Amino acid sequence: MKKLICLMLIFVLTLSLCACFGPEEPPVTEPEAPLFVEGCEIDNLCYGTELPVVDGNGETGETINPAKTGKVTVINFWGTWCNPCVSELPHFDAVAKDYADTVTVVAIHSVQEQRRAAKFLAEHYPDSPIIFSWEKSEDYNGDYYKLLGGDGSYPYTLILNAQGVITFKQVGMMSHEELIAEVESALSQN
Repeated sequence: MKKLICLMLIFVLTLSLCACFGPEEPPVTEPEAPLFVEGCEIDNLCYGTELPVVDGNGETGETINPAKTGKVTVINFWGTWCNPCVSELPHFDAVAKDYADTVTVVAIHSVQEQRRAAKFLAEHYPDSPIIFSWEKSEDYNGDYYKLLGGDGSYPYTLILNAQGVITFKQVGMMSHEELIAEVESALSQN
């Protein structure tokens, strides 16, 4: 009888230990962040490149990669020869001032008539928080402009969220209200 009771106790203990150390639960993992495809369309991770920073004296020796600022970034392709580009530039300047802590504005002058850009900046935007740049390209329209979907029409604007994903793009002039609305939309995605 003692053997039977001992066997039953061993059996009960074994079952209770098995219950305590039952099958292992799979580890809880966080869902992976969505992977964005690099490209030039809305919801693509914007192609990046190092571009020279310019001011009223020409190239400063610094560079900017518009796709990797860590802030919402407005990329505006423009030219001094383009009246709509020149007309909308004050809107970009206002956004660069009003949203300085959360938004970077990068204005990239076309290859066309680039020699006029520095003088224009010195006369009209000497203290602007806009980061001005220009294309370094043999192509008439510019390599980065074409890489981001430019097709010869100016002005051309893209807005990226802080992760560098394109949230907006437009060919043609933007009003101040349109620009603010799109910047606010990109900021809401952070």
